[in-house]
Amino acid sequence: MCSSDLQLDFRLLPTREDEDPPKNKRSGHGDTAKTRQVAIHIHCYYVDELACILRALERCADALSGRAALFLTTDTEKKRRQIFHLMASSSLTSTLPINRVQLVENRGRNLRPLFLDIYPLLSEYDVALHLHAKRSVANTFGRQWLLDMLNSLLPSDACVTSILAAFRDNASLGLIMPQAGEVIRPLSNWGSNFVLARMLCANVFPDRVLDPQAPLVFPAGMMFWFRPSALQKMADVCTRLVSFVSEPVAEDGTLLHALERLSAHFCEAAGYRWALAVSEPETAPAYGASKTFPGFSVWDKNEDAYLHATRQLAEELKYARQNIDTLTETCQQQAASLTALQQDVSLILQQVDRKSTRLNSSHTVISYAVFCLK
Repeated sequence: MCSSDLQLDFRLLPTREDEDPPKNKRSGHGDTAKTRQVAIHIHCYYVDELACILRALERCADALSGRAALFLTTDTEKKRRQIFHLMASSSLTSTLPINRVQLVENRGRNLRPLFLDIYPLLSEYDVALHLHAKRSVANTFGRQWLLDMLNSLLPSDACVTSILAAFRDNASLGLIMPQAGEVIRPLSNWGSNFVLARMLCANVFPDRVLDPQAPLVFPAGMMFWFRPSALQKMADVCTRLVSFVSEPVAEDGTLLHALERLSAHFCEAAGYRWALAVSEPETAPAYGASKTFPGFSVWDKNEDAYLHATRQLAEELKYARQNIDTLTETCQQQAASLTALQQDVSLILQQVDRKSTRLNSSHTVISYAVFCLK
């Protein structure tokens, strides 16, 4: 785990009950000193992945009991029946009521169901959690990626209680994202999506410029805790600007991937702050929960961080090159050994051939002698 991740841990947020909320914060839903209610949205395209999400929710059931409602989306009636069957066998039914299982189009992966189909309902709640039954068919680490995100967002009752307290005590907190796990950390970059993201920002935030040297922090896998008012603009963009194409969708370089990387940008532009849910709760006491959250902006150019990341990447590439050179040398040595072995085999075959010729000659002589004796 990186020390920078620890510094962005939501548990380091200062508790300031006198903190002024953003001007566009939704109001009129009771005392902000108490989390009114929590909405949990799960999009279930791969229903067989729902079981591990339910297990994660079950281990946090006490923290959610009496304050959370469950919303699910899927794309077929058959899957809808499967969801009800799975929920019936879960212990969650007694603590986490199902408000809705809604059928949606199979477009836009989990973003369209969240921001178009179900967001108006989630907006009636003070805090929401978005999950989806994820399966990465293009790689082999999809299940581990899902488990890493769940372990960050729903590790225990105590941690979920702490997350809800962070939203309660910090009116400007808008988004808590999972720490990027080891399997996905190397891929947590702009990839082929920067140009699309910059074009989108130019349309939505004409007074802001997306800088490639600004830090990039985003919920890789698109699961997170959030205050609905913090991402309302993102929902508006999905309604007005984004055309969600039918499957199959490319693995990178689409508006879906660009939007994913702009989650913290939308949060900040709405006047809110963001933080990480670090997956190792025992690390927090070493930093102290009373420390001021240092934070930084995903909009602001940070040459030091950019150069540090560039140097780190250069070192990784250098190390990779060394490994490639070593592997190439080993292959060359093995190729030379194979060539020598082939030469030895060729010589042996030549000797065998010569001996076979002599044997054939001897056999001919013997056969002629036997014929003469007859």
